[in-house]
Amino acid sequence: MKTLDRWILRKFAVTYAIFAAAILIVFIVTDSLNKLGTFMGAGGSLASTWLGYYGALLPDIYYMLAPFVTLTAGLWVVHDLKRHNEFVPILSAGLPPWRIVTPIFLAAAFLAFLMFLDREYVIPAASIAQLRKEQSKLVKHAYLIPSPIPDKSGGVLSARFFDTKKQELDEPRYTLLDAQGRETVSAIASTAFHHPADAASPNSWVFRDGILIRCEPGDGGEHVAVVRIPASGMAIETDIEPLDVESSIYAITYLSTDQMRRQYERCPFLRHLGVQLERRYSYPSASVILLLLGLPFVLRGDKGDKAQATIGVLACMGICALFFLVTAFCEDMGARPGGAHPRLAAWLPNLLFGVPGIVAFLRAAR
Repeated sequence: MKTLDRWILRKFAVTYAIFAAAILIVFIVTDSLNKLGTFMGAGGSLASTWLGYYGALLPDIYYMLAPFVTLTAGLWVVHDLKRHNEFVPILSAGLPPWRIVTPIFLAAAFLAFLMFLDREYVIPAASIAQLRKEQSKLVKHAYLIPSPIPDKSGGVLSARFFDTKKQELDEPRYTLLDAQGRETVSAIASTAFHHPADAASPNSWVFRDGILIRCEPGDGGEHVAVVRIPASGMAIETDIEPLDVESSIYAITYLSTDQMRRQYERCPFLRHLGVQLERRYSYPSASVILLLLGLPFVLRGDKGDKAQATIGVLACMGICALFFLVTAFCEDMGARPGGAHPRLAAWLPNLLFGVPGIVAFLRAAR
Protein backbone atom coordinates (compact mmCIF):
# COMPACT_ATOMS: atom_id res chain seq x y z
CA MET A 1 0.00 0.00 0.00
CA LYS A 2 1.39 3.37 -1.03
CA THR A 3 1.78 6.37 1.22
CA LEU A 4 -0.98 8.14 -0.71
CA ASP A 5 -3.40 5.25 -0.05
CA ARG A 6 -2.64 5.28 3.67
CA TRP A 7 -3.09 9.06 3.78
CA ILE A 8 -6.49 8.94 2.05
CA LEU A 9 -7.58 6.00 4.19
CA ARG A 10 -6.60 7.93 7.31
CA LYS A 11 -8.61 10.96 6.17
CA PHE A 12 -11.58 8.75 5.37
CA ALA A 13 -11.39 6.90 8.70
CA VAL A 14 -11.32 10.14 10.72
CA THR A 15 -14.15 11.66 8.66
CA TYR A 16 -16.21 8.49 8.90
CA ALA A 17 -15.81 8.36 12.68
CA ILE A 18 -16.84 12.01 13.06
CA PHE A 19 -19.89 11.70 10.81
CA ALA A 20 -20.95 8.38 12.35
CA ALA A 21 -20.75 9.82 15.87
CA ALA A 22 -22.59 12.99 14.81
CA ILE A 23 -25.43 11.14 13.06
CA LEU A 24 -25.85 8.67 15.91
CA ILE A 25 -25.86 11.48 18.50
CA VAL A 26 -28.47 13.46 16.54
CA PHE A 27 -30.65 10.36 16.17
CA ILE A 28 -30.41 9.45 19.84
CA VAL A 29 -31.04 13.00 21.07
CA THR A 30 -34.06 13.43 18.78
CA ASP A 31 -35.50 10.05 19.67
CA SER A 32 -34.83 10.62 23.37
CA LEU A 33 -36.83 13.85 23.35
CA ASN A 34 -39.75 12.00 21.76
CA LYS A 35 -39.57 9.21 24.33
CA LEU A 36 -38.67 11.27 27.40
CA GLY A 37 -42.11 10.95 28.97
CA THR A 38 -42.11 7.21 28.34
CA PHE A 39 -38.66 6.84 29.91
CA MET A 40 -39.72 8.79 33.00
CA GLY A 41 -42.83 6.65 33.42
CA ALA A 42 -41.03 3.33 32.95
CA GLY A 43 -40.03 3.08 36.62
CA GLY A 44 -36.53 2.86 37.95
CA SER A 45 -33.63 5.16 37.20
CA LEU A 46 -34.04 7.38 34.14
CA ALA A 47 -30.34 7.10 33.37
CA SER A 48 -30.26 3.30 33.57
CA THR A 49 -33.39 3.00 31.42
CA TRP A 50 -31.94 5.39 28.83
CA LEU A 51 -28.53 3.69 28.75
CA GLY A 52 -30.02 0.22 28.60
CA TYR A 53 -32.41 1.10 25.79
CA TYR A 54 -29.98 2.92 23.50
CA GLY A 55 -27.03 0.75 24.41
CA ALA A 56 -28.96 -2.23 23.10
CA LEU A 57 -30.39 -0.34 20.11
CA LEU A 58 -27.08 1.19 18.96
CA PRO A 59 -25.89 -1.74 16.77
CA ASP A 60 -29.22 -1.75 14.92
CA ILE A 61 -29.16 2.03 14.44
CA TYR A 62 -25.63 1.82 13.05
CA TYR A 63 -26.66 -0.91 10.62
CA MET A 64 -29.51 1.18 9.24
CA LEU A 65 -27.46 4.37 8.84
CA ALA A 66 -24.07 2.93 7.83
CA PRO A 67 -24.48 3.31 4.02
CA PHE A 68 -25.42 7.00 4.43
CA VAL A 69 -22.38 7.58 6.65
CA THR A 70 -20.07 5.88 4.14
CA LEU A 71 -21.40 8.02 1.30
CA THR A 72 -21.16 11.24 3.32
CA ALA A 73 -17.61 10.51 4.43
CA GLY A 74 -16.49 9.58 0.91
CA LEU A 75 -17.98 12.74 -0.62
CA TRP A 76 -16.43 14.92 2.08
CA VAL A 77 -12.93 13.46 1.64
CA VAL A 78 -12.92 14.08 -2.13
CA HIS A 79 -14.44 17.55 -1.69
CA ASP A 80 -11.86 18.35 0.97
CA LEU A 81 -9.02 17.29 -1.33
CA LYS A 82 -10.30 19.61 -4.07
CA ARG A 83 -11.07 22.45 -1.64
CA HIS A 84 -7.47 22.47 -0.31
CA ASN A 85 -5.95 22.19 -3.81
CA GLU A 86 -4.62 18.69 -3.09
CA PHE A 87 -6.50 16.87 -5.81
CA VAL A 88 -4.88 18.56 -8.83
CA PRO A 89 -1.26 17.94 -7.71
CA ILE A 90 -2.06 14.25 -7.32
CA LEU A 91 -3.52 14.22 -10.83
CA SER A 92 -0.39 16.00 -12.07
CA ALA A 93 1.68 13.16 -10.63
CA GLY A 94 0.05 10.84 -13.16
CA LEU A 95 -2.68 9.21 -11.04
CA PRO A 96 -6.16 9.14 -12.58
CA PRO A 97 -9.19 10.04 -10.41
CA TRP A 98 -10.33 6.42 -10.13
CA ARG A 99 -6.97 5.47 -8.65
CA ILE A 100 -7.16 8.30 -6.10
CA VAL A 101 -10.54 7.18 -4.74
CA THR A 102 -9.74 3.44 -4.83
CA PRO A 103 -8.87 3.42 -1.08
CA ILE A 104 -12.32 4.87 -0.36
CA PHE A 105 -13.99 2.01 -2.23
CA LEU A 106 -11.80 -0.53 -0.42
CA ALA A 107 -12.82 1.05 2.88
CA ALA A 108 -16.49 0.94 1.82
CA ALA A 109 -16.19 -2.77 0.99
CA PHE A 110 -14.62 -3.41 4.39
CA LEU A 111 -17.37 -1.43 6.13
CA ALA A 112 -19.98 -3.44 4.21
CA PHE A 113 -18.39 -6.58 5.66
CA LEU A 114 -18.55 -5.03 9.14
CA MET A 115 -22.25 -4.31 8.56
CA PHE A 116 -22.82 -7.98 7.79
CA LEU A 117 -20.96 -9.01 10.94
CA ASP A 118 -22.99 -6.51 12.95
CA ARG A 119 -26.27 -7.96 11.65
CA GLU A 120 -25.10 -11.55 11.89
CA TYR A 121 -23.42 -11.64 15.30
CA VAL A 122 -23.68 -8.42 17.33
CA ILE A 123 -27.42 -7.74 17.05
CA PRO A 124 -28.61 -11.35 17.60
CA ALA A 125 -26.07 -12.14 20.31
CA ALA A 126 -26.26 -9.36 22.85
CA SER A 127 -28.36 -6.40 21.85
CA ILE A 128 -31.76 -7.85 21.28
CA ALA A 129 -32.14 -9.65 24.61
CA GLN A 130 -31.46 -6.44 26.50
CA LEU A 131 -33.46 -4.40 24.01
CA ARG A 132 -36.60 -6.49 24.45
CA LYS A 133 -36.14 -6.30 28.21
CA GLU A 134 -35.85 -2.52 28.13
CA GLN A 135 -38.70 -2.15 25.64
CA SER A 136 -41.00 -4.17 27.88
CA LYS A 137 -40.59 -1.46 30.53
CA LEU A 138 -41.69 1.26 28.12
CA VAL A 139 -45.00 -0.17 26.93
CA LYS A 140 -47.91 -1.69 28.79
CA HIS A 141 -49.06 -3.60 25.73
CA ALA A 142 -47.81 -4.00 22.16
CA TYR A 143 -50.70 -5.36 20.13
CA LEU A 144 -49.93 -6.43 16.58
CA ILE A 145 -52.17 -8.09 14.01
CA PRO A 146 -50.85 -11.51 12.89
CA SER A 147 -51.68 -13.24 9.63
CA PRO A 148 -53.29 -16.71 9.65
CA ILE A 149 -50.58 -19.35 10.06
CA PRO A 150 -50.96 -22.93 8.76
CA ASP A 151 -49.30 -25.83 10.57
CA LYS A 152 -48.01 -29.16 9.30
CA SER A 153 -51.13 -31.08 10.35
CA GLY A 154 -53.46 -29.02 8.13
CA GLY A 155 -54.64 -26.60 10.80
CA VAL A 156 -54.65 -22.81 10.73
CA LEU A 157 -54.02 -20.55 13.73
CA SER A 158 -55.28 -16.96 13.62
CA ALA A 159 -55.98 -14.21 16.14
CA ARG A 160 -57.24 -10.67 16.35
CA PHE A 161 -54.08 -9.44 18.08
CA PHE A 162 -50.75 -10.71 19.35
CA ASP A 163 -49.38 -9.18 22.56
CA THR A 164 -45.63 -9.15 22.02
CA LYS A 165 -44.94 -8.30 25.66
CA LYS A 166 -46.97 -11.15 27.16
CA GLN A 167 -46.50 -13.40 24.11
CA GLU A 168 -50.27 -14.06 24.13
CA LEU A 169 -52.94 -14.23 21.43
CA ASP A 170 -56.11 -12.17 21.78
CA GLU A 171 -59.29 -13.79 20.43
CA PRO A 172 -57.43 -16.77 18.93
CA ARG A 173 -59.02 -19.26 16.56
CA TYR A 174 -57.69 -22.64 15.49
CA THR A 175 -59.27 -24.55 12.59
CA LEU A 176 -58.29 -28.07 11.50
CA LEU A 177 -59.31 -29.31 8.06
CA ASP A 178 -59.48 -32.89 6.77
CA ALA A 179 -58.22 -34.14 3.41
CA GLN A 180 -61.41 -32.93 1.71
CA GLY A 181 -61.06 -29.43 3.15
CA ARG A 182 -63.87 -29.77 5.67
CA GLU A 183 -63.58 -28.40 9.20
CA THR A 184 -63.06 -31.14 11.77
CA VAL A 185 -61.96 -28.99 14.72
CA SER A 186 -62.64 -25.34 15.43
CA ALA A 187 -61.54 -23.68 18.66
CA ILE A 188 -62.35 -20.08 19.56
CA ALA A 189 -61.25 -18.46 22.82
CA SER A 190 -60.67 -15.17 24.58
CA THR A 191 -56.88 -15.55 24.92
CA ALA A 192 -54.18 -18.15 24.38
CA PHE A 193 -50.59 -18.60 25.47
CA HIS A 194 -47.88 -20.87 24.16
CA HIS A 195 -46.89 -24.09 25.92
CA PRO A 196 -43.59 -25.47 24.59
CA ALA A 197 -43.09 -29.18 24.14
CA ASP A 198 -41.72 -31.09 27.10
CA ALA A 199 -41.47 -34.70 28.24
CA ALA A 200 -45.12 -34.78 29.30
CA SER A 201 -46.86 -32.92 26.46
CA PRO A 202 -46.32 -31.79 22.85
CA ASN A 203 -46.05 -28.23 21.60
CA SER A 204 -49.40 -26.46 21.95
CA TRP A 205 -51.30 -23.23 22.56
CA VAL A 206 -53.44 -23.12 25.68
CA PHE A 207 -56.81 -21.59 24.83
CA ARG A 208 -58.72 -19.94 27.69
CA ASP A 209 -62.42 -19.17 28.04
CA GLY A 210 -64.01 -20.26 24.76
CA ILE A 211 -65.59 -23.15 22.88
CA LEU A 212 -64.29 -26.18 20.98
CA ILE A 213 -66.34 -27.61 18.12
CA ARG A 214 -65.60 -31.09 16.76
CA CYS A 215 -67.23 -32.42 13.59
CA GLU A 216 -66.98 -36.21 13.27
CA PRO A 217 -68.66 -38.50 10.73
CA GLY A 218 -71.03 -41.05 12.28
CA ASP A 219 -74.11 -43.13 11.69
CA GLY A 220 -76.83 -41.03 10.17
CA GLY A 221 -74.54 -38.16 9.17
CA GLU A 222 -72.06 -35.78 10.71
CA HIS A 223 -71.93 -35.50 14.48
CA VAL A 224 -71.13 -32.11 15.97
CA ALA A 225 -69.86 -31.86 19.54
CA VAL A 226 -69.49 -28.53 21.34
CA VAL A 227 -67.23 -28.38 24.37
CA ARG A 228 -66.68 -25.35 26.59
CA ILE A 229 -63.09 -24.26 27.06
CA PRO A 230 -62.65 -23.28 30.72
CA ALA A 231 -60.86 -20.18 31.96
CA SER A 232 -58.13 -22.48 33.31
CA GLY A 233 -57.32 -23.42 29.72
CA MET A 234 -57.35 -26.24 27.17
CA ALA A 235 -54.27 -27.25 25.18
CA ILE A 236 -54.67 -27.16 21.38
CA GLU A 237 -51.86 -29.20 19.87
CA THR A 238 -50.01 -27.56 16.97
CA ASP A 239 -46.40 -27.11 15.89
CA ILE A 240 -46.81 -23.30 15.59
CA GLU A 241 -44.56 -21.30 17.92
CA PRO A 242 -44.56 -17.63 19.04
CA LEU A 243 -41.72 -16.92 16.64
CA ASP A 244 -43.96 -18.05 13.77
CA VAL A 245 -46.65 -15.61 14.93
CA GLU A 246 -44.19 -12.72 15.15
CA SER A 247 -42.74 -13.64 11.75
CA SER A 248 -46.19 -13.40 10.18
CA ILE A 249 -46.38 -9.77 11.31
CA TYR A 250 -42.96 -8.46 10.34
CA ALA A 251 -39.47 -9.65 9.52
CA ILE A 252 -37.71 -10.31 12.82
CA THR A 253 -34.42 -8.52 12.22
CA TYR A 254 -32.69 -9.72 15.38
CA LEU A 255 -32.43 -13.28 14.04
CA SER A 256 -29.12 -14.41 12.61
CA THR A 257 -29.00 -15.45 8.96
CA ASP A 258 -29.08 -19.14 9.88
CA GLN A 259 -31.99 -18.61 12.26
CA MET A 260 -33.94 -16.63 9.67
CA ARG A 261 -33.25 -19.27 7.02
CA ARG A 262 -34.63 -21.99 9.31
CA GLN A 263 -37.64 -19.82 10.08
CA TYR A 264 -38.26 -19.26 6.37
CA GLU A 265 -38.03 -23.02 5.78
CA ARG A 266 -40.61 -23.51 8.53
CA CYS A 267 -42.92 -20.86 7.07
CA PRO A 268 -42.20 -20.58 3.31
CA PHE A 269 -45.51 -18.77 2.81
CA LEU A 270 -44.05 -15.76 4.69
CA ARG A 271 -42.36 -14.27 1.64
CA HIS A 272 -41.09 -11.20 3.49
CA LEU A 273 -38.73 -13.50 5.38
CA GLY A 274 -37.22 -14.61 2.08
CA VAL A 275 -36.75 -10.99 1.02
CA GLN A 276 -35.10 -10.06 4.31
CA LEU A 277 -32.88 -13.12 4.11
CA GLU A 278 -31.52 -11.93 0.78
CA ARG A 279 -31.27 -8.36 2.09
CA ARG A 280 -28.70 -9.61 4.60
CA TYR A 281 -26.29 -9.65 1.64
CA SER A 282 -27.67 -6.96 -0.67
CA TYR A 283 -28.12 -4.12 1.86
CA PRO A 284 -24.47 -3.90 3.02
CA SER A 285 -23.42 -3.53 -0.62
CA ALA A 286 -25.48 -0.31 -0.72
CA SER A 287 -22.41 1.42 0.75
CA VAL A 288 -20.51 0.78 -2.49
CA ILE A 289 -23.54 1.44 -4.72
CA LEU A 290 -24.11 4.86 -3.15
CA LEU A 291 -20.46 5.79 -3.63
CA LEU A 292 -20.68 4.87 -7.30
CA LEU A 293 -23.72 7.13 -7.58
CA GLY A 294 -22.39 10.00 -5.47
CA LEU A 295 -18.69 10.37 -6.24
CA PRO A 296 -19.17 11.44 -9.89
CA PHE A 297 -20.90 14.61 -8.63
CA VAL A 298 -17.80 15.73 -6.69
CA LEU A 299 -15.24 14.46 -9.18
CA ARG A 300 -16.68 16.63 -11.95
CA GLY A 301 -16.32 20.37 -12.22
CA ASP A 302 -14.07 23.00 -10.74
CA LYS A 303 -13.72 23.34 -6.99
CA GLY A 304 -14.70 26.99 -7.14
CA ASP A 305 -17.97 26.46 -8.98
CA LYS A 306 -20.31 26.66 -5.98
CA ALA A 307 -23.49 26.52 -8.09
CA GLN A 308 -22.39 23.31 -9.75
CA ALA A 309 -21.35 21.86 -6.40
CA THR A 310 -24.75 22.69 -4.89
CA ILE A 311 -26.60 21.15 -7.84
CA GLY A 312 -24.37 18.09 -7.60
CA VAL A 313 -25.09 17.60 -3.90
CA LEU A 314 -28.84 18.02 -4.41
CA ALA A 315 -28.81 15.61 -7.34
CA CYS A 316 -26.82 13.12 -5.30
CA MET A 317 -29.32 13.35 -2.43
CA GLY A 318 -32.21 12.89 -4.86
CA ILE A 319 -30.69 9.81 -6.49
CA CYS A 320 -29.91 8.28 -3.10
CA ALA A 321 -33.48 8.91 -1.92
CA LEU A 322 -34.78 7.34 -5.14
CA PHE A 323 -32.52 4.33 -4.55
CA PHE A 324 -34.06 3.64 -1.15
CA LEU A 325 -37.59 4.29 -2.42
CA VAL A 326 -37.06 1.72 -5.17
CA THR A 327 -35.57 -0.64 -2.60
CA ALA A 328 -38.65 -0.32 -0.39
CA PHE A 329 -40.95 -0.82 -3.40
CA CYS A 330 -39.10 -3.95 -4.52
CA GLU A 331 -39.15 -5.38 -1.00
CA ASP A 332 -42.90 -4.84 -0.83
CA MET A 333 -43.43 -6.51 -4.22
CA GLY A 334 -41.30 -9.47 -3.16
CA ALA A 335 -43.28 -9.88 0.07
CA ARG A 336 -46.65 -9.99 -1.70
CA PRO A 337 -48.18 -13.36 -2.64
CA GLY A 338 -47.50 -14.00 -6.32
CA GLY A 339 -45.03 -11.13 -6.43
CA ALA A 340 -41.41 -11.07 -7.52
CA HIS A 341 -39.03 -13.76 -6.35
CA PRO A 342 -37.49 -12.73 -2.99
CA ARG A 343 -33.96 -12.90 -4.40
CA LEU A 344 -34.86 -10.71 -7.36
CA ALA A 345 -36.74 -8.27 -5.12
CA ALA A 346 -33.71 -7.89 -2.84
CA TRP A 347 -31.06 -7.51 -5.55
CA LEU A 348 -32.95 -5.66 -8.31
CA PRO A 349 -32.34 -2.14 -6.85
CA ASN A 350 -28.61 -2.84 -6.68
CA LEU A 351 -28.64 -3.87 -10.35
CA LEU A 352 -30.81 -0.97 -11.48
CA PHE A 353 -28.62 1.62 -9.77
CA GLY A 354 -25.29 -0.20 -9.71
CA VAL A 355 -24.84 -0.49 -13.48
CA PRO A 356 -25.58 3.21 -14.21
CA GLY A 357 -23.44 4.06 -11.18
CA ILE A 358 -20.48 2.18 -12.62
CA VAL A 359 -20.93 3.90 -16.01
CA ALA A 360 -21.22 7.36 -14.40
CA PHE A 361 -18.20 6.76 -12.18
CA LEU A 362 -16.00 5.52 -15.03
CA ARG A 363 -16.92 8.55 -17.13
CA ALA A 364 -16.18 10.96 -14.27
CA ALA A 365 -13.04 9.23 -13.03
CA ARG A 366 -11.15 8.94 -16.32
